Parts: sequence; C-alpha cells; structure tokens
Amino acid sequence: MSKMRTILLVIRTNLMMMMMTTTLKKNGFPCRRRSASLMETLFECPSLLFFFKSCLQALLAICAVCSSTCLVAINNIRGSLAMFKTTCRHGHIKEWYSQPMSGCMALSNLLGGGASAILFSGCSSVKAINMLKSVNIMTFSKRTFRHIQNAYLLPTVNLMRERQQSSLLEVVQGKQLTVGGDARCCSPGHTAKYGSYTVMNLKDSQILDTQLVQVTEVKNSHAMELEGLKRCLALLQRKGVTMKNIVTDRHSQIKKFLRETHKDLCHWFDVWHVAKGIKNQLLALSKKAGCEAVFKKVAVHHQSHLLVSSIKQREQ
Repeated sequence: MSKMRTILLVIRTNLMMMMMTTTLKKNGFPCRRRSASLMETLFECPSLLFFFKSCLQALLAICAVCSSTCLVAINNIRGSLAMFKTTCRHGHIKEWYSQPMSGCMALSNLLGGGASAILFSGCSSVKAINMLKSVNIMTFSKRTFRHIQNAYLLPTVNLMRERQQSSLLEVVQGKQLTVGGDARCCSPGHTAKYGSYTVMNLKDSQILDTQLVQVTEVKNSHAMELEGLKRCLALLQRKGVTMKNIVTDRHSQIKKFLRETHKDLCHWFDVWHVAKGIKNQLLALSKKAGCEAVFKKVAVHHQSHLLVSSIKQREQ
C-alpha cells in the first residue's frame, strides 16, 4: 500500500508540473493562470465528499456577512465542479466553488474522483461515467475524459516509466546480466493485433524494457515476438547494458536470430516451456492403445527438476 501511495504521489507531482506548463482551450481545460496553493493541494490530496445539492443550498442560504437570508443560484456546472453565487437582501454577493481550482481546471476532474482515478484504477471510463450519471452525480463527459487522458495522464505515465527505466539501467550498467524475455498478445491464435515483449533481469526480477508491436508493422502476427525482442535488445545495447545469457521460449525465429546475429550471447530455453513440450508429447502418447498417462505430471515435474539441477551444477 505504501508503494502504491508513493507511485500516486509521483504521478500527482508530474501532473502538477505538466499543468503548470501546458495551455489548452478554456472549455473545461486549464489556461495559463494557476493557483498559488496548487502544490499544497496536490500533495495534501484531501478527502472527497459527496453532498446533495439541496444541502449545499441550505448551507449557503445564510449570508456570512450579515446573517440574512440569501438567494442561492448555480452559475455554472463544469464536470464535477459546481459554481454557486449567493446574494443577500443587503447586496452582499459571494461566489463559492465546490472544489479547488487550478486556473480553469477543477482539481477533482483531474485527480481524485476524476479522470486519473478512473484510469489508474483500471476501471472502464464508459462504465464509470455511466454509473455516476445514473445516480445524478455531476461528472464530465466521455469526450472530456479523453481530452484529459491524452493531455495529462498518458504523458505522465510515460514520463514516469522513462525515469524509472533510466535509473534502473544506470544501476545495471557494467554488469554481466542474465535476462529473460517473453511475449504476450492481445488475443490467442494467429489473429492478434498487438503484442508486447518484455525483458526482465532474472537476478532481481526487474523489468528492463517492454516493447509494443502492432501486427501491421511486421509480416504477420507470428513475427511480432521476434520484432519485440529485436527492439528490446537494441534499446538495451544503446543504453550500454551488457548481457551474458538470455532465456526465452523455443520460438524458431528467435533461435535463428540469436544464433546468427548475437553469437556472443548464450541462449537458454525456459524450463517451463521444455516441460510443457514433454507434457504434450506424453499426452499424445497416452492416447495410443495400451499406453497410460498415470505418471504424466510426475514425469514432467521430475524433468523440470533435472533441468534446473543440471543448470545449477554447470554453474558451480
């Protein structure tokens, strides 16, 4: 939980810095004017409460100057922000905002209860906005969410990831690393549109790099894994990272690529994939007449133990 709060604090800091330097149109988005207490507001991250409109109107119906009855009117509603204007019979006029402002941006639209809360919690923006509107809670539109996401949230996530990756690669420079790589596609089979390839330092389980590949960038979906590996290795080489061993699955294109272009890199096969291949062979054999697969799982686990033990003995 403390690590998650630290990440959210860094994200809020990056959002604050971007808001201080970004200028957009005034249709619910920030302008050049910024509140002096913006930094304190973002770092404090106050709790958010929901109120009924009638309760707020009853609270604002008393003038703070002369204690007489006021006429309460809602000047404007911008997302989750409500702008009230009170006028008493003695002519005292007061404007009250339901949340802090940063120029033209209401902070709740951006931070807690707003776009960042929806995106960073993994919720569907459409479902979250429809849920709030179904109970008459004021919120922004789907179009406004997409604007805030593209202007602030996604650039902030990319900036944070680049900083963490740079600091991580600086630590491992000059070391002989043993890395592992594998791909993940958006759908099984041969109809995947996107594929991500991740390279991890096997000593401390730190993710060194992740590359996203679209199927239109390569010949077919089967070639996305090789392209992702090429991009990861190219980036690590540009950053001065030295690799001694690499562990992958038994992808035929990857085997050929590493054998021909990275002869100094020792290529290992993942034990899980080897055991999975043996399991499939035993399963096919068990379907023949007179064969049984009673010890199939035991044989696979024993094979995994033998492979791991042989690797440890070789290293010793």
